[in-house]
Amino acid sequence: MLQRKPYENLLEWKRASAGRTALLVKGARRVGKSTIVSEFGRGEYRTCIVVGFFEAPRS
Repeated sequence: MLQRKPYENLLEWKRASAGRTALLVKGARRVGKSTIVSEFGRGEYRTCIVVGFFEAPRS
């Protein structure tokens, strides 16, 4: 796995929050947000839930 600066930021969030806060990752489209969060979840936790809002609901 490629260790990038965002991964290090996520590790810092994990240390600082100690499991007391949720994480919201925002940013431009198609820059790897889902990928880095999924890698982080698999690498740092036994279980992980990733909620993605990929499609707007039809009205």
